[in-house]
Amino acid sequence: MKYISGSLLVCILWTCGIIDALFHVSYPQRYIEREVDNGELIGTWQITADSRSRIEAYLLHPDDFWPVSPAPWTSITLNQDGTCKIDLEISWANDDATLREADALPTCTWKIHKVGGYDKQGSLKYVQGIFINFEHYNKQEQLYNVYMSEAYIVEANNELIIWNFIGSPSYARYQDFKKIDQ
Repeated sequence: MKYISGSLLVCILWTCGIIDALFHVSYPQRYIEREVDNGELIGTWQITADSRSRIEAYLLHPDDFWPVSPAPWTSITLNQDGTCKIDLEISWANDDATLREADALPTCTWKIHKVGGYDKQGSLKYVQGIFINFEHYNKQEQLYNVYMSEAYIVEANNELIIWNFIGSPSYARYQDFKKIDQ
């Protein structure tokens, strides 16, 4: 009976917005406001030193970062024809056994795409981002393995940054990539 009463009280407080008022979580609005074209993204993007530090923390305590683990690459080259090349860091991947296979990653593609972001209250909204897809044929298992990733774009100090969350979006931990060449 106490459990039911306690649960009911929490539901009432939640419904009335009292819990949100006391423990409000504001989701960061780190999204580009203008349209980006492919030409601005062509080139090689490298992970930042700060992002490497955040990923090292993730590797020590991955459960603290649930539900989003970092993208398993240290750099990505986006080509004009929609193909890409990724320099993997396999230890960052959820399913690293697949990525360790000798025939991994022969096909990588990317495109600008609307991806799911969050408004300040944590509700879903669609923002401009990048959809990355790579796949390979696993000869031993005779099947295709596909890895899909969505990344966001932000502009800071007249510089584009490709980024994604590490862990829950409410904790504001990012994996940032900056352009190092054209």
